[in-house]
Amino acid sequence: MSTTSTEKATGVRPIGEPHAGPPGMAGPLRITVVWGNIAEAQADLHVVGHYRGVMPSGTERVIDQAISPPGSDGIICRHARRRWLVGALGEVTYFPGPAGPATGNTVARVAVVGMGRVGTFGQENARTLFRTLLREVLELGDVRRLATVLIGSGADNLSIPGVAGGLVTGFADGLRATPGRTGSVVPEVLVVERDRLGAELALHALRQAAGREPAIAVSPDIVPGSGGQVSAAAAAVYGIRGLLERLSAELSAPAGDGARGAIPGAIPDELRDQVSARLAEIARRPADVIGIALQGADSAPHLPRRSLFPFGSPPKAARTASSGPPSPVGPPSPNGRCGSTRHSWRSSYGGSPRPLRTTSGISPPSSAATSSRWTSSVISTGRPH
Repeated sequence: MSTTSTEKATGVRPIGEPHAGPPGMAGPLRITVVWGNIAEAQADLHVVGHYRGVMPSGTERVIDQAISPPGSDGIICRHARRRWLVGALGEVTYFPGPAGPATGNTVARVAVVGMGRVGTFGQENARTLFRTLLREVLELGDVRRLATVLIGSGADNLSIPGVAGGLVTGFADGLRATPGRTGSVVPEVLVVERDRLGAELALHALRQAAGREPAIAVSPDIVPGSGGQVSAAAAAVYGIRGLLERLSAELSAPAGDGARGAIPGAIPDELRDQVSARLAEIARRPADVIGIALQGADSAPHLPRRSLFPFGSPPKAARTASSGPPSPVGPPSPNGRCGSTRHSWRSSYGGSPRPLRTTSGISPPSSAATSSRWTSSVISTGRPH
């Protein structure tokens, strides 16, 4: 197969172009970081994680709203409330979406991947999750592009580098466990981050992790998508970087009205000398500033941090009131996180309301056959590979 100019420049092939991996292995797999809203990303399959015994929130809730009828309490929420969606580690459950020109929705199918119980999701669990996910996708055979977030990198959980490492090694494990087939195409993976700084940190972590896995290729640049935002913390980081770049350019100039004079002038007298010296040290590398903590602001959860808890999530008593514990399975809460009313519904599979469970490798129902009926039918593939 010939090498394109794009591949020579970036190490990856253009979107949608088939690519072959090492002999005896499916792949390589290309990862692209997208700055945007995952519900607005163009993909054949959208992936979110689900904790066992916890009601959907965050990204899972966003995707739930995207595939549910307007005004409803959410298809995924209903399944979680009735304990039909279990969330065991590596369990994959599919939900059809209403994607199509008539709906204006980009979510055709959703894969909800179990993360196990809260407080047990570590990097090895992330590796198992992504290995199982990729093997499922390769068995489906019709997924050319997959959109996911860094599952498990939310507040009070794994760090971005921890999840990125689990994702890369898990996908590489999945490729090694899948014999290469003639004509097979490994899907492109879109890792979607809504916050701009989170996307930058994700790209850096993924590229570092992929440097140790030849079967994984990470695109070198962030791709702007739809629905991306800049959090208050990200705005502060970019503002500080701008000041440092200006300070670096004026370090040799006399102190005056420029950044070199303005910044020290705003620092308390007792701190001015030491702060000015430190600023001079880092002014020549402003990109090294990657995080800042803001109290009482809409700071993004994707800030560089070192977890104090060996399994990712802190004990329930250690969670702060600002982040809040996940909602337990049960009736909808008064704030309407998963809707405020219960609905009776009927499955199209013999009238039974329980999800249809099958063995791995059977394709879930397409959105075209189900988007107009809004049934409760899903396919769950059970235990991890």
